[in-house]
Amino acid sequence: MPFVPHVIVGLHYGQLKGEFNALTMISKYNPKALVIIAFIPIKGTILEHIKPPTPEDIATVLYQARLLLPKTPIILGCMRPIGKHRVVTDMLAVKAGVTGIAFPDEEAIKLAHFFKLKTVFLQKCCSQIYED
Repeated sequence: MPFVPHVIVGLHYGQLKGEFNALTMISKYNPKALVIIAFIPIKGTILEHIKPPTPEDIATVLYQARLLLPKTPIILGCMRPIGKHRVVTDMLAVKAGVTGIAFPDEEAIKLAHFFKLKTVFLQKCCSQIYED
C-alpha cells in the first residue's frame, strides 16, 4: 500500500525536536513521497504566541530528508508560514533539492528556472504528486 508520511517541522513549540528521528524511521521504509510541513501558530490555541520554525530550520529538515531519501520525491507542503518567511523558505527548499512545492512563491519559481529545473504545475494535493 503506498504511503506518504508528513513531518511537521517545529511542532515542539516552534523548535526542532524529533524531526530527524522521524526522518530516520521513515527512511527505513519505502514511502512513495515525503511531505514536509511547518508548524504555524493558530489564533485561539495555547500555541498562538509561539514563533514558527525559521526558514533555515525548515530547510535543514528538507536537506536531511533529501540525504536520507535520495530517490524519494520530497515535497514542501502547503502548511507553512506566509509572507517573507514563505519566500525565504521556498527559495531554500529549491536549494535543498525538493521535488515539489505546494503553492510556490514566485521567487522560488524564478530560482528553479535559474537552476534549469523543470517546473510543472499540478492541481493536486501534495501527497499525490508522486503519481505523476
